[in-house]
Amino acid sequence: MLVLKYIVSGIGFFSSIGATLIKGNTKKQFALMIILTFFSNFFTALGYIFNPEGLNGVASCALGCIICLVNLFFRSKELPIPKIVLAIYYIGFFVINIINRSTLVLTTIAILATFTFVANLSQKGGKGFRIWKLANNLLWGLYDIISGSYNQLIVLHIPIASVTLYSIYQFDIRKSK
Repeated sequence: MLVLKYIVSGIGFFSSIGATLIKGNTKKQFALMIILTFFSNFFTALGYIFNPEGLNGVASCALGCIICLVNLFFRSKELPIPKIVLAIYYIGFFVINIINRSTLVLTTIAILATFTFVANLSQKGGKGFRIWKLANNLLWGLYDIISGSYNQLIVLHIPIASVTLYSIYQFDIRKSK
């Protein structure tokens, strides 16, 4: 079972990396970014299922999957995401993180990180997606440092943040020079 956990977590990791490496300046490219983010959340949730303490992660990732699908629907119709839908996302993540019953500091960081995830998927293009994804990974990295989850920091959040920084440079900074 441990091997299966690593396989599904790895698929989630590479889906997240893939989403970051897409420029995202066309409707199809941005839709692919959201689809890969869906798969990242889906497979990460499967990885959390193998951890008895991972129910909060399963719930958060499941909500992340729902957010991806709903946002993909609105993007496909070229409609803005209604503010009430965004409010539901924020309330959902807030409740999930409060139920977790962690320390005040870790709960606050988790809430902020999940809120940046919503902001990340609420963007209209790749540049905003990458900036919010970087903020999200930096917050989860801080969470990992404070909670002592150095394995997550080293194998997940530092690599994703590094690829995101590279993508920001490649697609957003370098092109303007």
